[in-house]
Amino acid sequence: MKTYYSRGLIVVKDKFNITYLLSKIEYFYNEDETFKYVFTPSYSTISLLKSDIFQGLPGLNLDIKKEKYERINRVPVFISERVPNKNREDYYELLKEVNMDYMDPIEYLIRVKGQYFGDPYFVITYKDKEKIDLDNLKGKYTNTELIKIILDNIAIGNDIIFNDTLINDDNRKLIYDFLLSYINVV
Repeated sequence: MKTYYSRGLIVVKDKFNITYLLSKIEYFYNEDETFKYVFTPSYSTISLLKSDIFQGLPGLNLDIKKEKYERINRVPVFISERVPNKNREDYYELLKEVNMDYMDPIEYLIRVKGQYFGDPYFVITYKDKEKIDLDNLKGKYTNTELIKIILDNIAIGNDIIFNDTLINDDNRKLIYDFLLSYINVV
């Protein structure tokens, strides 16, 4: 049986225009019309957010800290609130507006480049976690610019090497809080 697959990243931005990874979202659609959505939350980046920016992902109980949340043959709330239903009168016009011939819910959310009116979350193209070596950027940016680059990478979930120090899930929040306090002062 053939399976169609797509994926994206659910993110949110703060007042400094830093993009935070909330969850990977995957969509599997089988030729027998069965489907599955899989959410993989990024707890290490979610922990960076205050409640004025993040109150949870609709339809998921993140308090139980599951590694993955699956919705099998059920459209999750996050999707149903943002993706037009095929029974909608202007369904095909909406697809055409984003240059799509068929509905891939994840790709649709990436292409609309907007967000649902009920919360500030949106979906971007999937990108694997990276290990970024920032030591080669010294002297090319001001301290404030360099801190912003580090914060951007921390918030999106990348691991960073800076001054021979590895910033990863183990120390992400500590370094983030320290650097963000610097940005708030500047």
